[in-house]
Amino acid sequence: MSHAVTITRTTTTSSATAIILNTGILKTPSGILKFFETVIGAICLGLIAYYSVYNKIFTGDPEHTLFFIVTFAFLVTTFLMLLSSLLSLMAATILPKTLFEFLYHIFAFIFYISASLALLTTLTNKYYRGHYYEGKMAAAVSTYSL
Repeated sequence: MSHAVTITRTTTTSSATAIILNTGILKTPSGILKFFETVIGAICLGLIAYYSVYNKIFTGDPEHTLFFIVTFAFLVTTFLMLLSSLLSLMAATILPKTLFEFLYHIFAFIFYISASLALLTTLTNKYYRGHYYEGKMAAAVSTYSL
């Protein structure tokens, strides 16, 4: 005897608006370094911005301005790389393998060292003891931990 079998398929679609964070990137060496580079860059930028208010950063010493601009530029770029790795699994897997990230870290190292050395030579000048000398010295020295 044969039986008739009826198969019914139901298809439902739904859309989600939740943002999923790829927190696993913060457990990798690349993610940890980007996180600490962002934190230390923010500390350096905050120090030089806070302690250069009285020197009028863009009309004072060019070394202060150079340090501020270099720190700001590389802080923003590092933060965007970290954010894209946190928000996109594809970016987290592809970005560390690209030539851009390799060249970025080489140039960031060169520019950070150059700007902090220029600021250090200005600050260690025996005739220079301007406003908030210690805070600016802390900003220039903390760059070496990057």
